[in-house]
Amino acid sequence: MDRDPRYRLGGGTRAVREHVSASATIRRLQARFDASRKYPLSDRVRHWSHTARNWVHFRSVVRPDHVTFLRLVSIYVDPRDERGRYLLKHRGITQSGVTGSWIAADRLLDPHLCLDIGANYGEVSLCVRHKDRRLWLFEPNPALLPFLARSAASHVDSSAISVEPMAVGDAAGRATLAVTEGWSGTSSLRATGSEPTRPVEVEVTTIDDFLASEDLSGTRLLFKIDVEGFEGQALAGMQATLQRCAGFAGIVEFDRSYLEEVDTGNARLTVERLLGYGSCAYVDEDDRLWSFADVEDLPAHTDIVVCSDPEVLAAIEIPPWARSR
Repeated sequence: MDRDPRYRLGGGTRAVREHVSASATIRRLQARFDASRKYPLSDRVRHWSHTARNWVHFRSVVRPDHVTFLRLVSIYVDPRDERGRYLLKHRGITQSGVTGSWIAADRLLDPHLCLDIGANYGEVSLCVRHKDRRLWLFEPNPALLPFLARSAASHVDSSAISVEPMAVGDAAGRATLAVTEGWSGTSSLRATGSEPTRPVEVEVTTIDDFLASEDLSGTRLLFKIDVEGFEGQALAGMQATLQRCAGFAGIVEFDRSYLEEVDTGNARLTVERLLGYGSCAYVDEDDRLWSFADVEDLPAHTDIVVCSDPEVLAAIEIPPWARSR
């Protein structure tokens, strides 16, 4: 398939993810400078200002039970949880493409409202400021809630952040969450095969119901959905919300096998729904965005960025010379 490449995300997401020695940083910066010299000075200044801002913003300090992004937030984790230990190992950035997309979309869209659906430890949505806006963190796993609440309370804009202990779907009610023992990131409303799980009954809401009383006229919305196979149902339950907003951008996990475990044809339906909502691109393993037109164009596992405004999607990129490592 011929693909129309877009650039790696968010003013240097690889720089956000990497926390390396000073000497390695100098070598990488020198390589980027050498690669950038043929580009206009204005582009180079803009890129280096973004890189410097990310480096300052995402310097982190690791403790036994949390990662602190200086002057912003501490992400608290359960050190008994393997995913919690993984987050500590990677200094708070476990999905550079998702985190980079969130940072870039946040800067471009300047949203009034943010939704993190399937927040887990909250490391994606808590990585930016939330002054003069609202952030709702939806997480049904009761084992994660004390840590997520502590992280939200530690945020510099904690008064704008709410933790909602519920799942999100296409109909309100109750459901059984299969909590995966040892790796919190794969807990799901679907059965998780041979993995050891613990059933927990949880409340389920739809975003349309949750925000029914909110006046969304003129509101710009930024959201992330990572619910281990139920992304299509969560999207179906927020259709009216997206129509009521003035504009939106979202990042949605796509895992073909998880989606098909929920319902045959669910992967195609989810992709068709996303394409109907706005302009879409998927994130590859090198944190680059690629356009697509059908579910068959997608890898087995990726993250999809959807925007109501195609110009916003087109701007979620950095110059090609910034790919130098």
